[in-house]
Amino acid sequence: MGCFVTSWPRPTYHVRVDIDAPSDFVFRWCTDYRRDDGKRAGEAFVRKVQRRKANTIVLQDLWTTGNGWLLNQNRTTLFPPKNWHVDSFGTLRILSIDYSLIELRGRRTRLELTIRRRPTEMYPKQPSRREYEGNLTTMWRRFARSLERDYRLRGRSRRKSQPDS
Repeated sequence: MGCFVTSWPRPTYHVRVDIDAPSDFVFRWCTDYRRDDGKRAGEAFVRKVQRRKANTIVLQDLWTTGNGWLLNQNRTTLFPPKNWHVDSFGTLRILSIDYSLIELRGRRTRLELTIRRRPTEMYPKQPSRREYEGNLTTMWRRFARSLERDYRLRGRSRRKSQPDS
């Protein structure tokens, strides 16, 4: 899985979130990239998909702040059915993120992220491991709740559309 920065400062960050949905649904849901992804994650960014090809997606995330705006340009490479990689360059930081899905019992899935982060000249301070992993875990738990809600709704709509026996 590629990356556009050759050396990364320490630390490498890790996030792990268990999700009540099967891995095929989790993969599709996490990589569908919608304008409202920020809202689904409990964040204030707006997402714009700029280009979508077979296994590559280029998108932009934009935050408006009191001092102007913050921007991330992201390139996602898909490795179905259980992995994807994101290279992200933005106002605050440069990231390389590997996403992996692990199937658990009971149609559950564990999402694991391995993140390498480099600050930009504009914002040179790196957050502590504890702070950064904590913030990302909170965000991904919100995302997981939204994903699980969509999965449950999909199951209900399928049951309603099936004829009674």
